[in-house]
Amino acid sequence: MKALPLLHLTLLALWTSCATTTKFSQDEVLNDLEIIDLSQAELVLLNQYNKGTKSENDQENLRRFYNQNTHLWEGYVGDEDEFVNWIHNKGLDDLATFNHKADRFDLKEMNKLFNKTAHEMANFTGYKPRGKWYIFWGPGWTDLGGFVDGSMLIDLGSQFIEKLSDATSAFPHELNHQIYTHTIPDKDLYNVISRVVDEGFACYVSMLFKEGSSAIHKELGYKKEEYNFCRANDRELIDLIRSNYNSTNDEEIDNLVNRYYTFKDDYPGAIGYYIGFRIVEEYVKRHGASSWKDIYTMHPEEVLAKSEIFN
Repeated sequence: MKALPLLHLTLLALWTSCATTTKFSQDEVLNDLEIIDLSQAELVLLNQYNKGTKSENDQENLRRFYNQNTHLWEGYVGDEDEFVNWIHNKGLDDLATFNHKADRFDLKEMNKLFNKTAHEMANFTGYKPRGKWYIFWGPGWTDLGGFVDGSMLIDLGSQFIEKLSDATSAFPHELNHQIYTHTIPDKDLYNVISRVVDEGFACYVSMLFKEGSSAIHKELGYKKEEYNFCRANDRELIDLIRSNYNSTNDEEIDNLVNRYYTFKDDYPGAIGYYIGFRIVEEYVKRHGASSWKDIYTMHPEEVLAKSEIFN
């Protein structure tokens, strides 16, 4: 918790002790990252939407955006009909908000900060992030998120992105996903423990990277009182995965990372973030301040076992 000086001192000590000797140039890092910024061209087309017939405009949007970026739109919005329905039923209604945000956002500055953070994260962790980043105006179902293959997205239409720092503060977390996706031994593994460790590890590394300037609850996406609740009910929450940590059931996995799903009325959502963070925290406590770097190449079940968190 940010108010405790001891925590800040501990995190600063961890930063110092964990500094890696691996050095990458910025070009080396950026060669493995691809930024696909659809935002400006997308706004132009949406603002011109009423200049032609509805059918013509739909076809142009499909040609210019959907068909050239099917990986993004299929994974985030759905098929062609669902994409068109989003434009008709929400996208055009949100256009005034999009335009207002675009006037205030300096996307060049965001890209500059992204490049800087990616470079620093590579040198901090010893591994280069790899994958695509999509920047676009969408339905706002997430602010920053990603797909199983490590591709990331920034939906500028999200209500949670009111200023660019709302997006840029999450860069270390998301970049850690793009490292871990490629370093984890079993890259096809997708079960409860792999997902919660992935999220908790991203929160933990982001916290270290920020040298104690970010409170734990913020890295977890919680209010301070939600984090305090989790700490007070730590055993009960961790027991949520005791019997199903190796489950591959999609619903069980989604429930653990869904911000809008709660296991009980007084629980915060996305409780898997907290559980994963605690697993990493206990692992490091038992294996040394720099041992967090081991997790990149460990099987998630091994991390769980060596954390001894169920003991």
